[in-house]
Amino acid sequence: MSRPTPLPPRLAHRLGRQRGLTLVELMIGLLVGLMIMASALTLTAVQLGERARLSLELQLQQELRAIVQLMRHDLPRAGGWAQPARGVWRDGDGPAAANPHARVSIDSSGTRLDYSYARAEDRADGSDEGGGVDANEQFGFRLRDEQLEYRLAGVYQPLTDRKLLRVLAFEARLDGPRQPLPDLCERPCPADTPDCPPWVAVRELHLRLVAASALDSGLRRQVRMDLRLPNDDRGGRCAAPAASGP
Repeated sequence: MSRPTPLPPRLAHRLGRQRGLTLVELMIGLLVGLMIMASALTLTAVQLGERARLSLELQLQQELRAIVQLMRHDLPRAGGWAQPARGVWRDGDGPAAANPHARVSIDSSGTRLDYSYARAEDRADGSDEGGGVDANEQFGFRLRDEQLEYRLAGVYQPLTDRKLLRVLAFEARLDGPRQPLPDLCERPCPADTPDCPPWVAVRELHLRLVAASALDSGLRRQVRMDLRLPNDDRGGRCAAPAASGP
């Protein structure tokens, strides 16, 4: 039976110095690995959270952009009349007709805005010239239970979804400086005469909308709009002519 060949002294010395990992070294290695993994998981969670927040923010902006586009498209139609020539006075034709769509109504809280205009099909045949406003010519916006509603054909319908968007504020304000027109009268207005002389005012509509994401109340956006409406407001009167003597 052959005996094993002995190792060279140098190799035997090296092998004799080798040893395995101690328990402390193994635990330190595991701890370092767990710390690295925890950092990676934390970074991943932060990135996923930021991505979800960005998605909600984009959704909120898109919803508000759609509302703004609808308002900018629809509100300039307020007061649109099928036959505006009837509102111009002509000698021998009697008084000029009043525009039935001229009125723009805002409630005392400013959260409801109503207006009307003639539809495209009405402009073609003048079928809205009966002196009133039909139900299908009535439009508007209002805030109700954190939901913005749009009035279409006289009926309010939800414009936003409370599951996605919470409308916190909707404010409408209509103003415009009055410009007196004393030159339209044959004689000056006596002192302390109410609503004299006639006047005209540019109708400026100011809107403010505040909304928040229904899934993250910390995401809020505010939109302000200033629109000039067609068909300037007018009113007032001239002083009554002086009574002629006998």
